[in-house]
Amino acid sequence: MKITIVSGARPNFMKIVPLCRAIDAAREAGKDISYRIVYTGPQDDATLDVSLFSDLAMRRPDAYLGIGGRDHSQVAAAIMPAFEKELDEHPAQVVLVVDDMTATMSCAIVAKKRGLKVAHVIAGTRSFDMNMPREVNRTIVDAISDYLFTAGMVANRNLNQEGMIPEYIHYVGNILIDTIHYNRHRLLQPLWFSSLGLRKGNYLLLTLNRYDLLEKKAVLHSLIQTLVQKADGMPIVAPASLCREGFEITGTRHAQPAHPATAKLSAFRLPH
Repeated sequence: MKITIVSGARPNFMKIVPLCRAIDAAREAGKDISYRIVYTGPQDDATLDVSLFSDLAMRRPDAYLGIGGRDHSQVAAAIMPAFEKELDEHPAQVVLVVDDMTATMSCAIVAKKRGLKVAHVIAGTRSFDMNMPREVNRTIVDAISDYLFTAGMVANRNLNQEGMIPEYIHYVGNILIDTIHYNRHRLLQPLWFSSLGLRKGNYLLLTLNRYDLLEKKAVLHSLIQTLVQKADGMPIVAPASLCREGFEITGTRHAQPAHPATAKLSAFRLPH
């Protein structure tokens, strides 16, 4: 069996690496199975830093479609022919997609129209808000998938209520736990921890990973303001990139980062 595994963004790799290890183990055990990793973004994507794949102990993607941008329609329109070409050159029996990105939906549609089996990891997630592009994506992908791998029983219920074929639904749990378990021996306190003046059990970790949230300034402002109030003076540590962009959008002030990937937000001051 030949499987094409699609990744549309950096976080997807954390979810596909356990699958890659499982396939490698099956092949070593004599199974006729192989996989090819396809990243829909460009090879020089700044989010795919050099340490990502070494940290995950996985190989780099076998192919890069080179598609970027934030316009959902344009991204979908560009990914589809690029993925068609990829499958022409490297045929597969199964296309495996994760999460609910535009890349996820686009590649799933291409695979289904070619008569291939589609597997969706993290299936059945719902916000029940069809104004969210990702809700549209995940609903479409689930509807056309042949294998629906869910992280919890709520997801199973959602799929059952939508009339999915029960035999297609497989409750496998949260695959991120596999990645954490595999790397648990490497979860060490970073060297910059003390330089930020942090104490164990006395700080909050904040991540922002939704561009649509950043585009809603009023909502983001309210979210950060509430977070600061509830933190009640407790230091907040945030990985950079989208977090930093979010603070700049809302006018939040923060300390200079003690490490390139972090910013300490010990005293938020928000504009009125």
